[in-house]
Amino acid sequence: MRKIILVLCTFFVSVTLASAQDNRLGPGTGNFVIGVDAAYYPKTDKVAGDTHFAPLTGAYSAFELRGTGTYNYVIPVPFSNHPLLRGNTLTLSPGLELTPVSIAPKFDVAFSPIAFLVFYAGGRIGTGWDLAPMGVKGLAVFDESTKEYESVVPFASYVHQWYLEGLFQFDLGAVVPGEWNHVVTQARYKFLYEGLWNAGGPQEFWRWQGTAEKASGWQYQASVVVGYQMPLLLQLVGVQFEFEGYFDRHDFPDWAQQWEPAFMKVGISPVMNLQFNEKHSLMVQFRFRSRRSLSTEVPPDAHDFFYEYAGREWFFDRIGLSYTCKL
Repeated sequence: MRKIILVLCTFFVSVTLASAQDNRLGPGTGNFVIGVDAAYYPKTDKVAGDTHFAPLTGAYSAFELRGTGTYNYVIPVPFSNHPLLRGNTLTLSPGLELTPVSIAPKFDVAFSPIAFLVFYAGGRIGTGWDLAPMGVKGLAVFDESTKEYESVVPFASYVHQWYLEGLFQFDLGAVVPGEWNHVVTQARYKFLYEGLWNAGGPQEFWRWQGTAEKASGWQYQASVVVGYQMPLLLQLVGVQFEFEGYFDRHDFPDWAQQWEPAFMKVGISPVMNLQFNEKHSLMVQFRFRSRRSLSTEVPPDAHDFFYEYAGREWFFDRIGLSYTCKL
């Protein structure tokens, strides 16, 4: 699969460079973007049984923090003067992601063949370590003999991720001009492969950046955002729908099949974006999400994948903040 992604990236670059040469373009332009993401998770204990909603049971469960630095080099790709084919670009984006328990260099390519469609390809390789005071494991593999996640050696074992993604976007303001006519829609679909190097083996559970119940294999991640954009400090209000899961249940151990490994997680989030100026913005998200509901109560120190799937449990998941600074 890595060869396929490399071929696609090479194709995108070749097409862009050829187009730039034919149109006698100058060099592209670059900009540096710093992003800081934070998320607060209240406590919601799981309730056994069929599909239901679980209420909050505590003020605090977890907190996440992530910083990213990305350099975007934008190359114009003008196919013609037609409105749909004008202003298209290829963007090359090397970067670095850093959290309190991990580090991951990354590289992404974005290609816009027409005004409302963007294709992405990219990957990242990261390693993790433990944050002992808070009991968080950056990278660990589940050991069936001890029934616990055992930490791997930092910078000797790695997570690798590779993806292809498509984005469709539409703005009513492009059809009906006016600064108060911007009803916007974005739809994304991503094919993502995650795996481990120098750690674990096939059909094993592992955890990355504190998130457990992962496996090496192909996943899908999809989202749809419908919003209203305004010429105000509160630039956008909308609703985001998210869907994610694994394609193949057999990426997980045979003994965990009763847990329904191919379960699709669904998220529904009111969102709003504060645009302070051209360089600074803050996205706020309130997410309700679904997770597996199990047939019996699970003890606090036990792992869910030893139990039988019974339905879907909805709960209030988190409050997320995403700050972006363009330099």
